[in-house]
Amino acid sequence: MGRIKNLAAWIWKILSTPAGTLSLAFLTLGGFVGGVIFWGAFNTALELTNTEKF
Repeated sequence: MGRIKNLAAWIWKILSTPAGTLSLAFLTLGGFVGGVIFWGAFNTALELTNTEKF
């Protein structure tokens, strides 16, 4: 458990204080990943509610 906590702290330290050149890359990558997750969730919800049973 301590190893996972240390890894999470390290990742948070990297993401919370990125270098100037990396900040745009993190925002772009985060936006892309967030968009894919949102699209997948929206599409799944749409398919589940598009039935006669619902």
